[in-house]
Amino acid sequence: MEYRDTPPIRFLGIGLVVLILMVGLVTWINLARPWLGVRFEPTSAGAVEIAAIARQSPLAREAMGATVVQIAAGGATGGAADGASVPLIATDLTDEPDKLITYEAYNDFLARQGRLAGVLAAPEVTLVLADGRALTVQPLPKRPLADLPLGYWIQIGAGTIGILVAGWVLALRPNDLAARYLMLTAVALALAAFTAATYSSRELA
Repeated sequence: MEYRDTPPIRFLGIGLVVLILMVGLVTWINLARPWLGVRFEPTSAGAVEIAAIARQSPLAREAMGATVVQIAAGGATGGAADGASVPLIATDLTDEPDKLITYEAYNDFLARQGRLAGVLAAPEVTLVLADGRALTVQPLPKRPLADLPLGYWIQIGAGTIGILVAGWVLALRPNDLAARYLMLTAVALALAAFTAATYSSRELA
């Protein structure tokens, strides 16, 4: 199929609209998750601690620096009513799952992420601390845009630049097979970058 009669600006316009929709969808997915307003960090002992608490967080600032041993759906009973409770380990904070050495570890990580996501979707979430305290909060329904980390935008930017460069080349040479392959490569790059931006910038799951 030839596109000789199609003005380059039309290619660019269509590509730009699609790109904006892609970035908007990915960002919406990231903001639509329940949000605790907490930055968790792994400890040298393999535990999970609260390293920062956002100003809008429903969690009291007195919890700063505390070690979280378990997260549960429900009140201070630790989710015993429905059994939705998950002990937290440092591996839960892995930003790149491909760092995990074995398939067993990888599959376990994905299974734990699913369980954690289920807990965070509950109306109330209880953080059980190492000192015995049980803090019950109501997660906010959406994550603030300002909470998305720099790493998220860097990966979004990488995918966006790839699409823009390939789109410009394709607009100038629409019938060139190499230009079409370049666009196909840029789309694949964007999908990989946008996916990585999503799972690497998650709060917990």
